Amino acid sequence: MKVVYASTPEQEKQIEELITYFYSDIFPSYFTDEEITEMEKNNILSKVEMYKHYDGTVKEAIQIITSLQVIIHIIETIQYENVSEYHRTVFEKNISFLEKYSLSFPFQIENFSLPKTNIISYYCKPNNQFLV
Repeated sequence: MKVVYASTPEQEKQIEELITYFYSDIFPSYFTDEEITEMEKNNILSKVEMYKHYDGTVKEAIQIITSLQVIIHIIETIQYENVSEYHRTVFEKNISFLEKYSLSFPFQIENFSLPKTNIISYYCKPNNQFLV
């Protein structure tokens, strides 16, 4: 008999927040709104797809959270550094962890090497909550 621990609601919320961060902060810097809409249609980083191979254990939740955080860190780092072989290896390794749980992330590190300068996107978080 094997004992496993279920992930906490906080861990599930953290996964959701990291996926939201990709859509609201990362993707708009590199892709157009039309491309991001297409990503949603194709279930890129979709929790619905994730539950096909995700049992909700603490180990799985921590692996997903860590992989998402590492990918975010690498994307944000290569804005200021050249892409090294180390960045590429770690990036690909963490994508494979996500794919293990059916979280699709079909990108290469080169997709994130040159951010857009002027970002106007439906997906970005508003700077304030006032209507003009």
